[in-house]
Amino acid sequence: MQWASPQLSENRPTDRQEPCPITTTTTAMTNLILTDEQIAHFDTQGYLILPCQSHNLVSPPLLQKWTNEVRNLPREHGKWMPYDELTASGERQLMRTDNFVDYHPSFSSLLHGPALASILKQLTRSDMLLFKDIINCNRYTATSFISDKLPNGNDFTPTSTPQPTTT
Repeated sequence: MQWASPQLSENRPTDRQEPCPITTTTTAMTNLILTDEQIAHFDTQGYLILPCQSHNLVSPPLLQKWTNEVRNLPREHGKWMPYDELTASGERQLMRTDNFVDYHPSFSSLLHGPALASILKQLTRSDMLLFKDIINCNRYTATSFISDKLPNGNDFTPTSTPQPTTT
């Protein structure tokens, strides 16, 4: 899932929030009103952290469950697009999946729903649309949004253009 922001900051926070107890999505928070301070923070820093307790959109465990469901989708031509990479030993492993939102009702509800649209409109002052949906199977470090390669994976080069795999 990729959303544009007006300005990105290299000074992103590294501390993690406490897990959210919510286990299902809800539409009750469609009227979440951001504070002037939150909007100003987004304008100057290029990001805003909203702990799940403040928005109640989805819990981290449920989001992880959905992500695992997408990672385990069968390989079908013409639908979601899984991309593999070759490991150092020559084995294929899933690198990412694109175009999955239309095939996963829960992600579709979250990403096309009014609650997220409202938050994004408050931050950007415009209507936002989902341009591209991707789940990367990379590992993320606690101190960075830069991902490292998959276990036993080959290095990513900017000129490599992986093709969707359907086998």
